[in-house]
Amino acid sequence: MVIDRAVSFGHAGPLYLEVATTLKEKRSDLPILRTVMGLGGQDVHYSDIVKRIEMRLENPTEEVF
Repeated sequence: MVIDRAVSFGHAGPLYLEVATTLKEKRSDLPILRTVMGLGGQDVHYSDIVKRIEMRLENPTEEVF
């Protein structure tokens, strides 16, 4: 899972794009989940990350911000 702190409308965050590009260059079929946390300087705690990972694993097709 890639957790970005930035997002642009209609596109994935910059970290996700870098990871996805690198994996495609390596011809990896590894699925990549993405999410955005910490927008606007909001603090992100370990427990927040764990909850978000659990949410994404339960429903990997749902975008969660």
